[in-house]
Amino acid sequence: KRIGRLRSFDNKDLVLEYLKKYPDASGKEMHEVLAPHISDTAFYNSLARMNITYKKKRSNTKSVVNKKEHNLLSK
Repeated sequence: KRIGRLRSFDNKDLVLEYLKKYPDASGKEMHEVLAPHISDTAFYNSLARMNITYKKKRSNTKSVVNKKEHNLLSK
């Protein structure tokens, strides 16, 4: 018998199937499509429990590129 709370999301096959179809999907995109009924934290904890990593988008990639260019030019 199982003791304690039931997990809110534990469908590893569904996540892997989605990642095969969309290999560049971010964690937020997966959460919105696969389990919008649970919190972000619960979804990310579920992914961690399943040993599935997810990509994170940089919020401001333009500034990161500009900093790298600036560093290269200043050398």
